[in-house]
Amino acid sequence: MKRAAGLLLAALLALSLCSCTAMIEKVKQYVTGDEPETMPEDYVESKADGAYEYDVYQEYIEITAYKGEATEVTVPDTLDGKPVRRLGELAFYGGAAVTAVTLPASLQEIGESAFYYCQELTALKIPDSVTKIGMRAFAWCTSLQEVTLPAGLTAIPDYCFNYCTALEKLEVPAAVAQVGTRAFSYCKALQAVSLPESVLGVGARAFADCPR
Repeated sequence: MKRAAGLLLAALLALSLCSCTAMIEKVKQYVTGDEPETMPEDYVESKADGAYEYDVYQEYIEITAYKGEATEVTVPDTLDGKPVRRLGELAFYGGAAVTAVTLPASLQEIGESAFYYCQELTALKIPDSVTKIGMRAFAWCTSLQEVTLPAGLTAIPDYCFNYCTALEKLEVPAAVAQVGTRAFSYCKALQAVSLPESVLGVGARAFADCPR
């Protein structure tokens, strides 16, 4: 009887430890944001060539990282015979040598921090096919002087051009309804921004520490 009780107690203790371990792991994932990645149903595979790492989906391609050494980059409109529709998060992050990027007309979305800390990037024209730009997409691009935003863009997200200290002027497209928090903060060279009547809201400190 005592042995059976001991075995039951040991089993309960082991179950408790497993539950605690699982709970601790979930808490760590919540705090760090490092949650297990669940791929969409239309995901096929991840691949790489000499210049890019990318995810293949059933109908399109998402570029996840630029690995080339060119200073002037032309992003292809297709890979593996499928249209490149998305630049993923951090795709060009820290691209110290990249001075110019030409984006394809197939592109529809630029992910969060896609060009974060590209400190030699001087100008960028975003094609009108792009309708969504993620937070911090161009933050800390300290040499960026000129950007052409797509006509169909409806929101400039939080921290989008934060610390773009060389940016001098920007025309906001007529479709934009929201300018996010600190979207242009610390753009110390910014002299002029044209806001259309479509803008319904401007986030906190959107133009903080700008000259005007």
